[in-house]
Amino acid sequence: MKTYLITGGASGIGLALSLDVHALGHQAVVLDQHARPEGLPVSVKYYRCDLSNIEQLKHTLNTIQSEGFMFDVLVHNAATSKGGVLSATYDDFNHVMAVNVSAPFYLTQQLLPQLKHQASVVFIASTRAFQAQQDNEAYSASKGAVISLMQALAVSLGGRVRVNAITPGWIDTTQQEMSKADREQHPAKRVGTPQDIIQAIYFLSDPKQSFIQGANLVIDGGMTKQMIYHADEGWRYDPNPGLLED
Repeated sequence: MKTYLITGGASGIGLALSLDVHALGHQAVVLDQHARPEGLPVSVKYYRCDLSNIEQLKHTLNTIQSEGFMFDVLVHNAATSKGGVLSATYDDFNHVMAVNVSAPFYLTQQLLPQLKHQASVVFIASTRAFQAQQDNEAYSASKGAVISLMQALAVSLGGRVRVNAITPGWIDTTQQEMSKADREQHPAKRVGTPQDIIQAIYFLSDPKQSFIQGANLVIDGGMTKQMIYHADEGWRYDPNPGLLED
């Protein structure tokens, strides 16, 4: 049995991973600022913690350490966004950096004694680190920093802990039917699912992959490899877009 620590485990990819880890017979230890979600088995350890609040973070770490957990896998999944240059305040920007970057650094640092030899640390980044939309500077900058942080930790902790990242594209966590346009714009011809990311986490954390260190695995259905120009292969620039039809 492996023991996973998962941040942001109350919803989305984090919740799906927590449930999957439990279903496979492993121990999931979850951190999230929200209340424990319905349907999460009682055997999943759950700590409510605002990762931007250093006092809450210290208190939660003290509790985790006192309970004697030894972790095989640490998944930094929690993230938040608060706009960018057109809407975010200085405090908004720093809040995003605290949750998305500072907390993962601090958790990794403080949990080193609880990480087994050759344990796996996996950062969940985003293709927003490389491709931007308007007014999204805080999130984009934080995810670029996550990738840089991962690379530096991979060097600093080499030989002791393996550190890698997964960079998802569009992952649908709603289980709603996607439009044809949503699907077909991806070279993979579908939108991603949480299982696409979960299986990559298992792959990177498998001891058989011991030579993978400091890697960033992009899982986006090929979107970041697709060059887009107006009037090319059905793409068009429309400054006043209307609704897309299925």
